[in-house]
Amino acid sequence: MSEGVPPALVALHNTIHSTDDPDRPHMNEVTDDIEAEGETIPDYVEEDEDTDAPSTFDISKLQDFLLEASKGVTEDTDLQYKRLMQRCLKFWKENKLIKETDKFFTTAPNALVPLCICAWIMSE
Repeated sequence: MSEGVPPALVALHNTIHSTDDPDRPHMNEVTDDIEAEGETIPDYVEEDEDTDAPSTFDISKLQDFLLEASKGVTEDTDLQYKRLMQRCLKFWKENKLIKETDKFFTTAPNALVPLCICAWIMSE
């Protein structure tokens, strides 16, 4: 990378473009897979639509369903988010994307947080 680039971005670039993992697919393989999947999707034909289906639906039924389905999810979801945040922080620190003392999950996050999250997701 060019001079003057912040060290965190250099580390991020090196992490994303790491060639150490032999199981990591090459970009050409990913592109081929996407193209092959695209070929399996049939073309949309308007006649395929179910014309007997109602054109509107009762939003209150949907709200009731979602309310019922989401009972108890909030606490569990919060715990899952916190676990993911800890895994993400561990990844960033192990790859020297942040210092041990840096705090990224704040009400005013650093501008590099989205890039670091992407690097972590791509490494998983």
